[in-house]
Amino acid sequence: MKPLTDKEIIQAIRAGGRAQEEALRQLYSNKEYRRLAEFAARSFSGNAQDVEDLLQEGLWILFQKVKKGEFEERSTLKTFFGSIVNHIGLNKYSKQLRCSVAIAGLTIATEEGPTEEDMLLWKEKTALLEKPFSTMKEKCQSVLEYWACGYSMKEIAELTGLKDEMAAKNKKKNCLKALRDWMKDHPKTAKWFKDGL
Repeated sequence: MKPLTDKEIIQAIRAGGRAQEEALRQLYSNKEYRRLAEFAARSFSGNAQDVEDLLQEGLWILFQKVKKGEFEERSTLKTFFGSIVNHIGLNKYSKQLRCSVAIAGLTIATEEGPTEEDMLLWKEKTALLEKPFSTMKEKCQSVLEYWACGYSMKEIAELTGLKDEMAAKNKKKNCLKALRDWMKDHPKTAKWFKDGL
């Protein structure tokens, strides 16, 4: 079947039904759209699984904006989609960055999102954190990540299957101690981090 033009895709989305389904099928299988999702995933996380998530979420947002008349047709649909997935990637990355640096004992002062320097620093720190984290059990990793992201002890207990708030608090204390101990045994890695741990 001949590929739909941008104008035809917009008409199909607004028409709904089978026409919309065909438009979605074509965009989902479009290699150029997938490459845009891959670029955003590599830029912000490097995780291949994020490609599918970005592609699906990006197309859903594109469809909603076209339906609501929020796409002003000042650019191509492909360019519009690229800006959408980059925005999604940056938002997800910002949250991940703040959680990761909290564990690493770093501080990001700006509320406007990560700077380029923040991004480089985050990648260095999280790469180093993978070493001690890989020695921990999955529950320990989850507890510290939730704690660093600001979850309450009650929420952490519920999310990780621990008995109660006190159990979550003790688990966090023990896991954090294990992380500190690892750092003491690996001074070359530890020197990259501040004393926030």
